[in-house]
Amino acid sequence: MMRRNSLSGLLILILIAVGMGALLLLDEQRDDVAPIRATTAPTAPARDLFGGVGVDDITAIQLVDPNSGRRLALVMTTDDEWIMPEAPARQIDQRTARLIARTVADMPYQRDFIAEQALSHYGFRADGAHSFSVFFITRSNEEHAVLIGNPTGDIERRTPGAGFYALVDEREALYIIPYDPIFYLIDQMLNPPVE
Repeated sequence: MMRRNSLSGLLILILIAVGMGALLLLDEQRDDVAPIRATTAPTAPARDLFGGVGVDDITAIQLVDPNSGRRLALVMTTDDEWIMPEAPARQIDQRTARLIARTVADMPYQRDFIAEQALSHYGFRADGAHSFSVFFITRSNEEHAVLIGNPTGDIERRTPGAGFYALVDEREALYIIPYDPIFYLIDQMLNPPVE
């Protein structure tokens, strides 16, 4: 009987040794495998598209959907009141008009790059068609244009670092502008800030 216990103990020790050897072998093989890396680059903090322009510098804004022809135009009067030139008698919610101007002045972008493919890949067709436009004029009569193209990722998921491709003024680079400011401006165009 004692011999049977010794054999069982020996068998258990052999199984433990084989198991430990297998673990050591697996651990050595794991050193040869490249570490897992993130598949997306970390999102850089947003930068200001129009660095020196402040909300008080803007005197006129026009938001345009070039596909439907819908637009919203806001103009600052000499009394520092926002009006809609198409309907000057309508009362404008001044707080919301100022938020629109702030959104335009502080327009963020995630990154910029030089296009490696045709602009149509980014949502800018040769005939000038694109998704949305933001035009504005400053007190010093500088005119600016932001043309919005295709989304860079899944709009539903709001993927970090994703947004819309944009062409800005006459700059060579393409920009990626986060979704939220563009969606806000589109919503204001569709639902003008009238009281």
